[in-house]
Amino acid sequence: MLKFSVADEKLLSNRSFIETEVAKLNANKTPATAQSVTANVPQDTAETDRDVVVCVRARPLLQHELDRGLFSAVSTSESSVSLHSLEFKVNGTPKLTTKAFPLDYAFGPESTNEQVYNCTARTLIPIALGGGVGSLFASGQTGSGKTHTMTAMEHLIARDLFQVAREYRAKQDSVDISTVSESADFEFHASFFELLGNKATDLLNYPNELTILEDVQGQVQVKDLAEQKITSPSHLLDVLTEGATRRKTQETMKNSTSSRSHAICRIRIRNTRFSADGDDSEGLLYLLDLAGSEDSADSRAHSKERHAESILINKSLATLKECIRNRALAVLSTKHVHVPYRNSKLTVLLKSAFELSSNVACKTVVVATLNPSVLDTAHSVNTLRYVSPLKVEVPAATEANPNDPASWSNAKLSLWVQEASEGVMDASVICPTESGKQLLKIPEAAFIERCLQCPGVGTKTAKAFCNAIVG
Repeated sequence: MLKFSVADEKLLSNRSFIETEVAKLNANKTPATAQSVTANVPQDTAETDRDVVVCVRARPLLQHELDRGLFSAVSTSESSVSLHSLEFKVNGTPKLTTKAFPLDYAFGPESTNEQVYNCTARTLIPIALGGGVGSLFASGQTGSGKTHTMTAMEHLIARDLFQVAREYRAKQDSVDISTVSESADFEFHASFFELLGNKATDLLNYPNELTILEDVQGQVQVKDLAEQKITSPSHLLDVLTEGATRRKTQETMKNSTSSRSHAICRIRIRNTRFSADGDDSEGLLYLLDLAGSEDSADSRAHSKERHAESILINKSLATLKECIRNRALAVLSTKHVHVPYRNSKLTVLLKSAFELSSNVACKTVVVATLNPSVLDTAHSVNTLRYVSPLKVEVPAATEANPNDPASWSNAKLSLWVQEASEGVMDASVICPTESGKQLLKIPEAAFIERCLQCPGVGTKTAKAFCNAIVG
């Protein structure tokens, strides 16, 4: 058991003061509850235009931490998290300092995996089914519950993927879900690999080393990566479990099984209603459990190898942060914003999610995990300073421009479809969930395929209607 430093003992001796002051601060606030957080989730999350969603989850204190006399210094509300730290005035009087960080969702220790999933991972599945790119990142201090949370998200996706696909197809075709096949005309292919610095290793064909590169067409390829065609929820769960058991972990000062690599599960979804000749038929779902971050205090007892790993981890995390934020800013800015995805192998791999010229819908969800212990407040502040800038404020909605489809809501778009086509096109098929901005990102072939699903619509009419909304 680690011994407390003099500073730690002084902090713990002021527990009563800290808890009293925190209680006063929280007295007039509404704490984050399962019901309050999930109540703010849009009923159809595909209707939101947010390209990046940022969440934080504070885990409960573990039994061995409670036995040592540790206590929580984290408070969560519906969309913010506050960290409390103790300072001392010149005369030695204690003073509580609180830093608040605004977020999209904040989950406290009482939140369940299911509630976190409904706000995060589940919202990405329709994006990928529609031919877009959905990315889920779990980030945080080693020992903060990051891998626990990500494993739960992966298992819940395995449970729901086929069912959500059937729901998606039923809504698109305007039919009862009981008439939709088990596959819903989709094929699912899964791969699982880890990335440590520039070294990639296949976790389904272990220990085969992989090469990540861009081909002459600018497409990112993972050479020699093993991929399995998924036939059922249990099959996907088996693949996830197999990959997780081979991931690189090492004992560190903070965690006996610290993740020393980025674990990447890629689910490739092919729409079998399209030909397989182009990318229009495919969507991607990335599930990334990032390596646990550490500060200099945590790594002071590392070996030379562990220290080198920490440098590589922190460098790739810094590049990832810049790419996610700049990608979100680029959507809202009229000026050029550079997204430096070529600065690390991790972000090169995710080029399709960061490339500004991409014509597919992209959504990124970041879940940061916190150790609530009062002794880890400094590291929790660093974690929140890392993720909170990723929350880019969307300008307040303005009145829709009747000549600009990108400004239309789903309701406005649906009305336009009915009126412009004089009832020939079915809005529930053309734009079941999308806003105008999202519909314009759909590849032309995918849009025409939707038009052809409307009764009595031929190829010539479908192409003409596509040109009408684009041009």
